[in-house]
Amino acid sequence: MIFPKKPQVLYAPMLGTLGGGSLRSFGRGNGGDSAADANFPVGYYNDHFTQAQASWFGSGQYGYPAVDHGSYYKFSAGQDVSNQNLRYKAFDNSNSFFICVWKDVIATHGTYKYQLYYMFRVDNSSSTGTAVTFDIGSSPYVVGNPIIPATGDYYLGWVSGVPSGVGNGSGGSMFVDTSGSIQAGASEISYGGGLGNSLLSIGDIVDMSSYQAGSWNSIRIQN
Repeated sequence: MIFPKKPQVLYAPMLGTLGGGSLRSFGRGNGGDSAADANFPVGYYNDHFTQAQASWFGSGQYGYPAVDHGSYYKFSAGQDVSNQNLRYKAFDNSNSFFICVWKDVIATHGTYKYQLYYMFRVDNSSSTGTAVTFDIGSSPYVVGNPIIPATGDYYLGWVSGVPSGVGNGSGGSMFVDTSGSIQAGASEISYGGGLGNSLLSIGDIVDMSSYQAGSWNSIRIQN
């Protein structure tokens, strides 16, 4: 486990916004019997992503940071992320990206700052548009603590690409779902601009001041 360094703020310019759409209401399921495996899935409302057809969060050169602070993407105290699977929709035939657990530092409309708590890398080699199940325990790069603390608000997020020379490199755009009628508060994405050619460190605080409600990203953590 890497212990947090003194936080530093990374200021990121805003990206362009993605237009409209919303979704139908869907319930959340529960996972295993212990706190570590309970209350999953966290993230997208099903595991086949049929409705996730729009491209957003291009990988750019090094990726863009984002978090979904909607109710479906919020973790529960005691959950062990490392003991689960990531389900995602491949957004390139060969690429790498990061999945993150972000701690809410400041989350009011117009001001969104999140602290990196846990992060792992996915080296994708599946065809674009394929629904993939990835064992988080097999990730080639993991930093931080996978156990969600009892205090604070923690949410599922991502960095859509990687620094140069890392994994399979950056490529493609993530799939999001903008169809149907969304349950209020279920998906609320905040995001920042490109990070540059460097890795985030545990404890870093990122300014994600751009905001988009009602656009589900096709990622979820499940048993």
